[in-house]
Amino acid sequence: MRSQVNEDLGVVKSHSDNKNEVTVDVPVEQHDINAVYAGELKTLMGKAPKEVKVISDDQKQEDYYKVHVPDSLWRKKLILR
Repeated sequence: MRSQVNEDLGVVKSHSDNKNEVTVDVPVEQHDINAVYAGELKTLMGKAPKEVKVISDDQKQEDYYKVHVPDSLWRKKLILR
């Protein structure tokens, strides 16, 4: 995914002499707008990067017991330990 803000929606620049005025650079020519749109559409058509989750051994064991051990036995194990 791109992190270049100046190509996405434009950047608002504040002037140091007047904080109530800003300058925004946006494409105004139709071919410029179409080029930005086509580029963003191409980005959206691609697959999202696969999310990798790291699960600790303790969490894996706890999840296993939550699924495979009946709730009443789970409570007894906690009390007996």
